[in-house]
Amino acid sequence: MSCNHYDRENDNIIFRPRWWMEIDLKNRSISVELTKYKGKLVLSEKEEKIIIDSFEKNEIGSLKGEYHVANEDVIAPIVDFTFVVFKRDKKILDAAINEGYDTQSNSKSIDDKIASFRDDLKSVLRNNPSYKLAEKNLEDYMVKHDVFML
Repeated sequence: MSCNHYDRENDNIIFRPRWWMEIDLKNRSISVELTKYKGKLVLSEKEEKIIIDSFEKNEIGSLKGEYHVANEDVIAPIVDFTFVVFKRDKKILDAAINEGYDTQSNSKSIDDKIASFRDDLKSVLRNNPSYKLAEKNLEDYMVKHDVFML
């Protein structure tokens, strides 16, 4: 079996689409550290297929180590999305993508594969009701407690 294949039993992706928010794909959980919110990530078959297809298409399972994806001309980068990939409970990949990094069309670079995977994850989350609920929880807390992000 290829290391690019996502094995639902033995692989996991934990991603942080926003500060203080963590999503565990295997356990289908969403937590917001700042508010102590814990919820269930409900994915449709289509949403799960988009994530797994992107994982495999972008060869995320074959990457190992730590990657920081950023535009070259950024002086003070702001990381807006991170994810960690585990195979059989062993961390194999830790990736951070800076806000504003755009993939180059038809590029096969590692940075662009990582960013393309991020873009696909964001597109799924953007319309996912369970994610929107966790996001609203965080935003409401931030407004109520005057917590601001740079």
